[in-house]
Amino acid sequence: VESLFSTMTTSLPPEDEQTYNNALAALLSSLHQSQTPEEIKKAAQRRTRTPSDMRRYLSRISLPHDSNLHCKNIVHITGTKGKGSTAAICESVLRNRDGLTTGTFTSPHLVDIRERIRIDGKPVSKEVFGQAYWEIRRRFEQWKQGSGRSATCTSINDLDEDGLPYLPGYFRMLTLMAVFIFAHYELDNGKRIDAVILEVGVGGRYDATNIFDHSNTNSVCGVTLIDYDHTRVLGSSLLQIAWEKGGIFHSEKGTVVDVFSKDFDDTQHGTTSRPSENTRSIDSLEVPD
Repeated sequence: VESLFSTMTTSLPPEDEQTYNNALAALLSSLHQSQTPEEIKKAAQRRTRTPSDMRRYLSRISLPHDSNLHCKNIVHITGTKGKGSTAAICESVLRNRDGLTTGTFTSPHLVDIRERIRIDGKPVSKEVFGQAYWEIRRRFEQWKQGSGRSATCTSINDLDEDGLPYLPGYFRMLTLMAVFIFAHYELDNGKRIDAVILEVGVGGRYDATNIFDHSNTNSVCGVTLIDYDHTRVLGSSLLQIAWEKGGIFHSEKGTVVDVFSKDFDDTQHGTTSRPSENTRSIDSLEVPD
């Protein structure tokens, strides 16, 4: 595995303290976690800006969303139930049937946080997880120093002039770590990631995973069963929830829609909707050479 560390210098802990355990402790600290109701409310107010915020973060760590370092083969999955199992099935098919090297990002984890970021179906090592965290921290702090501020980030309330935290919140940071690892990871045989599977966290339109321009990628977007979930954020009707989840579709290119729930019968909006005639299964996808 290639080293993810660079030679940048900031106010981070000494290198021997830049460990997996310390990275995990930092992720669970006030550096990436809102601590009070006021902080939580402030973070929630930026929800609709998440995709643009994430692209800004990617630029700050020298990995723009349209960089050639990113894998171009992406499966993006949303829905209410079955996202994780669908991601696991897609990953298994691409790896075992088609011989592709895969990177998978899912949430939440059951036992170990590294379950969220997998290479060829297996959680990344503690070494890789820790390296990714500290390298991204280093790049953020260097960017902050370059903007004329102290490099040290003290909490998630340390904001730039636009109100964007210099260090991302917990889920945003984990998403950045996954994307960073998938862009830089190299297996012992020299192979890099052939296909990336991304599971949406909440909704889709304003999710932290919704950062790539599908017109420049060989993307497939999938929707699993849609039901009532996160109604305070996504809406109180199935139509509203489906609209939020449908936000991962940037174009008609490479879409797979397979809604297992009942047909939408939204009497409040006078709308009934069903899967379109263009619905197709995952098995019909063309695997790139």
